[in-house]
Amino acid sequence: MNNQLILQTRARWLLPGLEVLWGICTFAQSRVTNVNQIYALRFLVGMLEAPVFAGTHFILGSWYSGPELFKRAGTWFICNALGTMVSGYLQAAAYTNLSGVGGMPGWRWLFIIDGIFTIPVALLGFFIFPGIPDSPRPFYLTESDISLAKERLARAKIRRPGKLNADVFKRTLKRWHIWVFIFCYAYVYDFTDVVFQYWL
Repeated sequence: MNNQLILQTRARWLLPGLEVLWGICTFAQSRVTNVNQIYALRFLVGMLEAPVFAGTHFILGSWYSGPELFKRAGTWFICNALGTMVSGYLQAAAYTNLSGVGGMPGWRWLFIIDGIFTIPVALLGFFIFPGIPDSPRPFYLTESDISLAKERLARAKIRRPGKLNADVFKRTLKRWHIWVFIFCYAYVYDFTDVVFQYWL
């Protein structure tokens, strides 16, 4: 792999592959029989889901720059929130209307429905997800499309990703930004969770 980031060489298949595995773990949660199984599966779901945020923005930044990138990243954030909202309504409806169907409680149906939505979309990703300009070319892009994407990024002076080595980790951990933002992110989520539990 020449110590390169996995996304640089396998971007077209990594995120759809993680999504397929995520869907399988989601399906599996509908069959759990004890709390330890749900803990293990939720750990796997979180592990498979974790690279999606950074991976998506890495890929967007590999195709777009400047205002184009902000618009697309903003659209991704908005759709994320809308997807969570819509899925909440769908889950409530499934839980209410499917409870007892097939002899299963409603909460098991929630995981089955999530898996039914997830797997086909993830499989479609293997064919239509573009990866980055250095990835193997998808069928709907021409060589001139890829060349244009690379030229545009070169004009915008976007630095190409370098090698992943110990120096990258050292430089990252020495910067104050990562510690402040991790603390803020964890604090906000923990704080809002406590507030909601108190109010509800």
